Amino acid sequence: MTKNLLACKRERFDEQTILEGRKLIAEKSDLLQEVARFNATMGRDARLKILFLLTQFDELCPCDLSDILGNAIQSISDHLSRLRTWGVVNTRREGRTIYYSLKPKWKRFFKKFFAMMEEMSMQKTI
Repeated sequence: MTKNLLACKRERFDEQTILEGRKLIAEKSDLLQEVARFNATMGRDARLKILFLLTQFDELCPCDLSDILGNAIQSISDHLSRLRTWGVVNTRREGRTIYYSLKPKWKRFFKKFFAMMEEMSMQKTI
């Protein structure tokens, strides 16, 4: 007989906690689904690189991003379009060139996010 190491063996059953937890999940179901969609959108490797670069520079155009990342301009434009759909980036046109920048609240958010991820990554190696 093998021992199930993942079995939950609680000392007491707290029905109130279970009911409150279920109620919270039900109340926040739409929000949690939206967060999951956001994570799926932002979690693409190229998009994360674009977001990181936009935290480091005031603004970049698709050509800049294409040259830095080595991706086709159309691919970069598709990623930027998704970021625009989520309201993460601002655009500024200069002639035929469109420049992208992170909206201030998103720039603060992603700077903190990348710093936290870097810190977590460093702690894993210690």
